Amino acid sequence: MVVDRTVLALLGRGVDLRVDESGRLDDPTRKLLAEKVFERLDGEEPYEGKRQKLRTIVQLQARHLATFLRRERPTYKPWVGRW
Repeated sequence: MVVDRTVLALLGRGVDLRVDESGRLDDPTRKLLAEKVFERLDGEEPYEGKRQKLRTIVQLQARHLATFLRRERPTYKPWVGRW
């Protein structure tokens, strides 16, 4: 969700995402994408009654899933972010 939304937003704004001769993203494009993904991870979303940074939500969800898989939690409720 974080990467997809970032890439689609850049494309929607007409940003030219360039690839090199081997078909990989070129250095300036990779730097831009990394910068924008980190900005997105620092963005806040509503989660469990308050606003949390997206990077925190991802970490908490991973922990919730781990406790469920270890059978320390009876259920796992996925978080669905907004688009």
